[in-house]
Amino acid sequence: MADVPQNIDELKIIVYPHPGLREIAQPVTDPADPQIARLVERMRQLLGVADGVGIAAPQLGVALRIFLANPEREPGKELTFINPEIIETEGWRDTEEGCLSLPGITLKLRRRERIRMRYQDLTGRSFEIDAKGYVATILQHEGDHLDGKLIIDRASMMGRLAVRDKIKHLESEFEPEKVAVK
Repeated sequence: MADVPQNIDELKIIVYPHPGLREIAQPVTDPADPQIARLVERMRQLLGVADGVGIAAPQLGVALRIFLANPEREPGKELTFINPEIIETEGWRDTEEGCLSLPGITLKLRRRERIRMRYQDLTGRSFEIDAKGYVATILQHEGDHLDGKLIIDRASMMGRLAVRDKIKHLESEFEPEKVAVK
């Protein structure tokens, strides 16, 4: 399992092209570990400040298979997904998605209409959720982060061309020397 950093309270949302966004997240071996709970709490804080609907641990530079979803954007209503896996899908739908790690960029994508996902909570108990439409989109989007994938990877060639200048701007502002060496 990847380590939970000691500086949890200092974690921030990282922005493309930070290499942490491309790491494949490792499974959480002990969901009940107090450090995991601290990390999830920090994710809740950052999600609230950003007014987003989901956030994944890799977006904080932590390569662990954890994400939160809050389709209602209501504080305290976040759902925690540890070691999630999609076990069933059905249908397709067109979506328009943005990402906290790609500020100012939205893209039209194609996602599964309905999914069934298995996951664990902070006690280690296993659950399954059936989600469709908007909620299914959020879960798929956040799940992509755990595999090092971003919305720009799923976009059509036309979609990528439409946001090319914004991507180049993010790349020009990136400061690799500020990335902590592991």
